[in-house]
Amino acid sequence: MAEIHADGGPLPPIPDDLTIPQFLLDSHHPARPVLKKPQPWLIEEATGREVGSDEVRTERCGTDAPETEHRMKLRARTFGLANALKLRWNINYPVAICGANPAYTADELLYQLTATKARVLIAHPGSLPVALEAARGARIPLDRVVVFDAVHGASNTTVHELIAEGLEHTQQFVERRLQPGEGKRKLAFLSFSSGTTGRPKTTLVVVQKFNFEQFLESIQRYRITNLCLVPPMIVLLCKHPAVPKYDLSSLRMLMSGAAPLTAELVKHLMARLPNCWIGQAYGMTETCTAVTFPQVDQRTATLGSGGFLLPGCRARVVKPDGSLAAFGEAGELVVTSPSVAIGYMNNPEATAETFKDGWVSTGDEVYFNERKEIFVVDRIKELIKVRGYQVPPAELEGHLLGHPDVDDVCVVGIPDEYSGELPLAFIVPSADAQTRMDAGGTRAQDDVRKAILKHVADHKTSYKHLVGVEFIDAIPKNPSGKLLRRFLRDRAKELRESGKLVLNVRAKL
Repeated sequence: MAEIHADGGPLPPIPDDLTIPQFLLDSHHPARPVLKKPQPWLIEEATGREVGSDEVRTERCGTDAPETEHRMKLRARTFGLANALKLRWNINYPVAICGANPAYTADELLYQLTATKARVLIAHPGSLPVALEAARGARIPLDRVVVFDAVHGASNTTVHELIAEGLEHTQQFVERRLQPGEGKRKLAFLSFSSGTTGRPKTTLVVVQKFNFEQFLESIQRYRITNLCLVPPMIVLLCKHPAVPKYDLSSLRMLMSGAAPLTAELVKHLMARLPNCWIGQAYGMTETCTAVTFPQVDQRTATLGSGGFLLPGCRARVVKPDGSLAAFGEAGELVVTSPSVAIGYMNNPEATAETFKDGWVSTGDEVYFNERKEIFVVDRIKELIKVRGYQVPPAELEGHLLGHPDVDDVCVVGIPDEYSGELPLAFIVPSADAQTRMDAGGTRAQDDVRKAILKHVADHKTSYKHLVGVEFIDAIPKNPSGKLLRRFLRDRAKELRESGKLVLNVRAKL
């Protein structure tokens, strides 16, 4: 199989003379349609407050848009903020180049501030303590930590105060204008893996922190139609006992990303949401956008598939020996598109390893079928090597989630002298299973463990059988919902060294 190209021919010319804010927010460009009807982009879950496209757009001089009183106020706000940053800190062209996850600890935020060489930090009042601690570590003066709204007992400047300050002075800044082709070469946006989300197409309901029942309440209250979730959230949708109490009939589309969504889990989801279109896409921070997307004219995408290459994308599947894989053969996905990043900032070694002549080595094992649909097996580094065979943890996790005693699961490999590695499952038991184990003690726990081991042994080939099942209160995950397997590998090592790890001898044979 040679290179795989997206169907539909080449892309139309892409604007290469715009900054990121101009590209996202301006409609007055030959390659962009004029935005005629303002609509809400964001809705705050707790208050219901709406923010429209006009309110977030950067208004610019020289457009032919009607100069209404509202537009003049918006232009004044933009001018005031830009002018204040120039006056206070000599920042000529203010662009928010990097958003940080509000769930970050001070150490995580400090890393991001240091890596981006940030000069100003704007924080939500609820995140101010973490922001101040990280700013001190990054040696950002505390007067450069700005808050969106005033905080009782804090002297930090608010965004509104900066705007007012800027409006009191004449213009000190000049908006950056790019020459044709310059946009391809300029660093415009810094994005950290597993810490960002894409710009919404329509109205987005914003929550401060994910709470599953509040999430269900928002779907019912706002009649939400589209969901973009990660597999751990989908597990909750499939298994949480509160789901039937809410009206989710407004849902029309559900997209999954960040990790493989197994065919078994899709089947459970289809039963829970029979009128909802379900699919998963594939992309990564380094490609800046999705690379594949399912066909939306199907009731559901092919089970387990991540869809087809998007226009402008090309892909190769490279086997361990360096040759190109055929249809149905697995290997590492290597992709290119007009949106591929230019590299990692200040890290030439990592850039050379991942980016080669405009192609990105993804680190993901995939295969394409003859229809050119992609199927993601797992992260290559996560694959468990059993007697020379590769066992994808995601495959076993998807199967285990189909067992009624399993609420959540993470599978890791543990070292074995004979097999090299063997798969071990950390299980969050269902409420019913937990009740039985609490009442029946060790014997009931052994019964649940045996039932789970049998569930895998009855449906999977021998080298995929579990060497053990360990019960745990919660699976560790990062803020975007990806499993943190390294913590459970360490936990397995501790249990084994202490002699507390219960192993299934048959899986070792």
